[in-house]
Amino acid sequence: MIEMASRTATSVDEEVTRITANCLVAPGFPDVREPADILIRVGSSKIERGGTVGVAKVWSHPAFNLNRNGTYANDVALLKLVRALPISDTLMPIKLAYDDGALTPLSDVSISGWGTAEIGGNLSSVLLGATVDHLPNGCGRYGSFFKPQVMICAGCSNGGVDSCQGDNGGPATVSSSSGGCPVLVGLPSFGAQCADPHFPGVYARASALLGWLESTAGLSFSSQYSIRPTKNCQTCAGPRQPSCGLIPRFDFNRCKLEAWISFSFKFYLKPCVRRSTGQRRSHVISEASLQAFFQPASFRSFTPEGDVFFLQGLSGGFSRLKLMGVEVRVPLKNTISSRQASLGRPKGSWTALWPSNPNFPDMACGSYYTYVAVFISRDRKLVQVSQPSSYAV
Repeated sequence: MIEMASRTATSVDEEVTRITANCLVAPGFPDVREPADILIRVGSSKIERGGTVGVAKVWSHPAFNLNRNGTYANDVALLKLVRALPISDTLMPIKLAYDDGALTPLSDVSISGWGTAEIGGNLSSVLLGATVDHLPNGCGRYGSFFKPQVMICAGCSNGGVDSCQGDNGGPATVSSSSGGCPVLVGLPSFGAQCADPHFPGVYARASALLGWLESTAGLSFSSQYSIRPTKNCQTCAGPRQPSCGLIPRFDFNRCKLEAWISFSFKFYLKPCVRRSTGQRRSHVISEASLQAFFQPASFRSFTPEGDVFFLQGLSGGFSRLKLMGVEVRVPLKNTISSRQASLGRPKGSWTALWPSNPNFPDMACGSYYTYVAVFISRDRKLVQVSQPSSYAV
């Protein structure tokens, strides 16, 4: 059995953890390890504290194959845990960047893990962290092994600070425009030695892998907020900015709320409603029955108050639109219709009926349309978009 504290994993959901696929490859690169071989340690910055949880299922990216491709491209895997993990002060899932275009040369990228401090060294007994620079032109010496479409290059121009053995699969994050939880932009994947000035660390690019991750798990992992990377917080020559620490500061309490809202907001399509219309009541149309709610209904003393909108559109793309003055990114394309939901009972539950076009009386309940729910808090500061859902034929 391998304990994932000897590798670093990143929690992206209460029941799903994300790591690099090379962590799951057994010696000699045969098949991926079995779930029963893996134990996850959680909830502590010390390697021998916290709790442990087993793994029920493993998905490795189908395009990752060191034997066949000789490359670390698509170096990502998902682990489904045997039980859900509660959100706490020491255990919070992270969201992924849907667009990392705001990363510019020397943007701060924060890394952490229990890996070694040098090649061949011992694993750390406590969680280590540092902030390095985004170096988009720094990995040229890797040649064809570095693929910028699916990889990020980050490190220190003069070496000295880097991810190392045992850090694979951990988080590489940048600051969020919300000021809350940092956003995942990459996972440590490979490098030549550690902290070599000529070979910075290479990270699997989160935005390039987000589609496969979400479709595989059937869950939303995308951050609702764009990234806003800082600069000058890197620790390449030791902590230089007291206001930064090992990583740029963020609002811890807001981060907890973002995490809770993200994974407690549920959206369901209930059975279709059929009703008669017209004087003869011989014309029957179908209405989609939509419901969104928070489960659990509150987090400590916080109970979400705000508005929910249901959106109808086509699947297969993303769009930006404004709801109540707030810009949201939704997994729908083409013409998108919106309908404000009614607050139901119990509090924290919203419902709506979406009628079909009278000329196409069953269209709202067919597979043509896809639906999404959007929650916007009363102060307009918290936003959550659900996974898309549609009726099966």
